[in-house]
Amino acid sequence: MLERTARPRLVRWPRSSVNRITLAMGACGFALIVVTSGFIVHRERDIAFREARTVAQGAAFSLADHASRLFEVADLALRTASLSLGDLPWDEAAGSRALWAEMRTTSEALPYIRDLLFADAAGRLRLATMAFPAPGVDLGDRPAFAAARDGATGLVIGDPIVGRVTGKPSFLIARRLGDADGHFRGMAAATADLDYFGTYWRRLSLPNDAHVALVRVDDGRILVRLPEAPAGTPTSMSAMQAMATAEPMAGRYEPTPGRVGFYQRVGDLPLVVTVSYSEAAVGTAWLSWLWLFLPFPVAATAALVGFMALVRRQGRVEAQANREVYRARAALAAANGRLEQRVAERTADLQDSNAEIQRFAYIVSHDLRAPLVNIMGFTSELQRLRDTIFPDSSALPETVREDFDEAIGFIKSSIDKMDRLIKAILLLARQGTRVFAPESVDMEAMMRSIADGVAHRAQSAGATVAVGPMPRLAIDRIAAEQVFSNLVDNAVKYLRPGVPGTVAVTAEVANGRATFRVADNGRGIDDRDHARVFELFRRSGPQDRPGDGIGLAHVKTLVRQLGGTIHLASTPGQGSTFTVTLPLEPYGAAA
Repeated sequence: MLERTARPRLVRWPRSSVNRITLAMGACGFALIVVTSGFIVHRERDIAFREARTVAQGAAFSLADHASRLFEVADLALRTASLSLGDLPWDEAAGSRALWAEMRTTSEALPYIRDLLFADAAGRLRLATMAFPAPGVDLGDRPAFAAARDGATGLVIGDPIVGRVTGKPSFLIARRLGDADGHFRGMAAATADLDYFGTYWRRLSLPNDAHVALVRVDDGRILVRLPEAPAGTPTSMSAMQAMATAEPMAGRYEPTPGRVGFYQRVGDLPLVVTVSYSEAAVGTAWLSWLWLFLPFPVAATAALVGFMALVRRQGRVEAQANREVYRARAALAAANGRLEQRVAERTADLQDSNAEIQRFAYIVSHDLRAPLVNIMGFTSELQRLRDTIFPDSSALPETVREDFDEAIGFIKSSIDKMDRLIKAILLLARQGTRVFAPESVDMEAMMRSIADGVAHRAQSAGATVAVGPMPRLAIDRIAAEQVFSNLVDNAVKYLRPGVPGTVAVTAEVANGRATFRVADNGRGIDDRDHARVFELFRRSGPQDRPGDGIGLAHVKTLVRQLGGTIHLASTPGQGSTFTVTLPLEPYGAAA
């Protein structure tokens, strides 16, 4: 008797169970999309408001530092004028045209100083650059004069005033004058042009409806603001003033509901720069991003719905197959072995498909913020595939291939330039926290080493580099090498073609400071560019030499941190002279 073949037991999920499982999977997927998208949206909102605070705080610090440098220059001008006045009697000073001309030259050299003036102990205006002789004006009722008379030390910042002739706003920057015994002799003052601050601030283009103001701390008086306030707007900032009492150097305050502000003290002066922004503007920018982001979770939801439909359809297919199997049980028993293999293969395929769908849903929902392209990588890939894209048998004209190569070159050069500029900005930003290590440096040996480094280029250009006797300084060697390498390299770079070039590096010592001069007979720099060549990414004259406008900005930062100064004297077509003055001892060392 033949053994009866056992029939396979087929496990069938009830149709209602399949539907419930599909719905449960769809609900879990949808919940994952909602939670992930919500997290991304919330995180993006936090980033937007955090960046707004960072930008405003950084702008306040930067503008305060800029203003501090301007007031340092004004203070230097007042000190210079006071030294020129000396102990000269007031009547003699009032009639000195030479002294008046010297003061006028100083005021015209400063971009934001209108006039320099002297007032005697009674407040009578004795000498002013606006006119000679000085008009009979009494400054005794000015708050700045009263503060100087009462013994104020350092700079005194007066109230805003509007010129009777020009109609432009300005304010007094004053310093007390004393005689040999320390008694009050009068006041040296300068009128500062408030329009200068507004012009500089407009170039920053701060986001989020930002407002900038220069405020006097003691009374909260606003000296200048941008944008300009409508008539009737309060001219004091009591909220900031209250915060500045507790945190005098820097802090945060709320100027009005819905606005956030940051203030930064201007050096050691009783002034702060405030930068405030609108939280509503930040929210509007975030909403704009949100509208761009929403299509991604919508697409993920659509993919999930498609996945659920696919699963339900697959369930219906399997149910139909089971019904056919039961109707043909006898025939199926003979092919049971093959059926199990097919079912196993089908199950593996379904598992792979499910895994792929799950990975796709994960990628769509989790990696939405991952970078989509890598510019340099794709550029290199395009360059590698050039021969594939443009085979020798291609009907495209040769100019298309040349344009392709040129475009690739432009992309790479632009990426390289962006990288250099970013590194330069980071380099300048880090200089503020750099710790110098002073050591005894033989400046003559250093200068000759620098000259040897450019000797080949100088010889190719038919030029000579001469180094004179140099003193020994206690200074950071790396910083000093960076300063003078830049200056000598620029002198060789910008020589005039066809003219035998000469570069002379000399030095002299006086009053505990060393003065270095790097002079050349190159093409020179136009007068209006003397200041801008020290600004980041600014260059002068024809752009026919390689460079990004970084070197002199770096030099100026290093010289300032070494406790020195740098000046430029140049005449187009005759040459340039850079003068660097440095202390013989480390900057900040005790006398």
